This record gives sequence, C-alpha cells and structure tokens, in this order.
Amino acid sequence: GVFLMRYSEGSYSPYEKDIITRFSKVFEQTYTRFLDLQKAEAQAREAQIEAALERVRSRSLAMHKSDEIKDVVAAVMEKMTELNIEINGGVSLVTFTPGSKDFHHWFANPGKISAPLSMHLPYFDNLVFNDCIDAREKGMELFAKVYSFEEKIDLFGYAYEHAEDFKNAPEALKNWIMEQPYFGFSFALQKNSGIFLNDYTGKLFSEKENELLKRFA
Repeated sequence: GVFLMRYSEGSYSPYEKDIITRFSKVFEQTYTRFLDLQKAEAQAREAQIEAALERVRSRSLAMHKSDEIKDVVAAVMEKMTELNIEINGGVSLVTFTPGSKDFHHWFANPGKISAPLSMHLPYFDNLVFNDCIDAREKGMELFAKVYSFEEKIDLFGYAYEHAEDFKNAPEALKNWIMEQPYFGFSFALQKNSGIFLNDYTGKLFSEKENELLKRFA
C-alpha cells in the first residue's frame, strides 16, 4: 500500500485519491519485482554456497596423505572468504581423539601466516577448553561465545608455554593474538571433527553465518 500523510485540515479530493490509487498499483508491480529479485538472489547465493562446499568435498576426497588436511583447511578459509564471511582470526579444523579430550588443530589465516599450521593442544583445565568439551558432551551442533582479554590470556598463555606445537608457532602470530582485546568463535561440531571460525574483535557471527558453518562442518 501507499500512505500519503498531511497535517492540515480537510480530506483528499477524489482527484487526489485517484492518483494515490494509481501509485499504489504501480507500487504493487514494484513489490512483485522486488520479491522476484530476492528469490533470484537467494538462488544465486545457494549455488555459490554449493560450489564452495563441493570444492571442500573434492579437496578432502583427493587427499593421499594425512597432512594434506592442511590443504583442506586452506580451501575452507578461501571459500569462506569468497562467501563474504569476515573472519579476522582465521579458521581451524579440529579433530578429536577417541577416549581423549585433546584437540588437534589445523589452522589457516592467510593474513597472519603464509601456510596452514598443524598444532596439537593437550587438554588442560581452562574455561574455553571446558566450554568446548561441554558442547561436545551435550551433542551440540554449534557453540558460540566471546571471551574477555583475561580469559584469552589464560588459554593462549598456557598453550604457548606447554604445548610444543603452539610454542613453535610464528612469534608475530602469537604476539598479535595476545594483543587482541577479545577471543571469540563459532564452533560447529560433528562426531569426530569440528570447525572454528575465530574472531578477536568481540563480535558474534550471525545466525546465517553459523548455519553456513554447520554445512561446512
């Protein structure tokens, strides 16, 4: 519909009402076109997502050695970026060891490191780690949270000191992480693996971004 508003006395004349009606009919055509465009845009977006997922699937199935999973996390990072997901903290693929609470990460962040890293993080009693373990034990498909600067320091300070692979991460990357004001992520979980979208700005990823992450997981 079309609203015309005025704050003076008197009603609209029959001539004015006729004009309003004609504008309303034109707007109805405009709205129909708007809906058609929305549908086309959604279809194009879905095609783009499916193409990104297929790229990750094909790279996964093409692995001949286990360490080629680094190429898979690179593909996930590349496709997430192409889908306009803003990830300033990079992407981590994580695998779970049966009977263990340890996490093994394959991490990619092209803005901070030249090639993906493989890092094993043994379990230790920490808020962030415990939240992730709790999400696994509850069978959650997705867990998302933002942690404070102090909570981030507790996690990474321990990892850099005690986990050998994290010790050997590039100093520039470690210093950058320790300087950031927050540590947040969306963590999409499956039975044996998961994907982290990491962020250090204090934001949470949107519902649409999280649904997309679950499809990648």
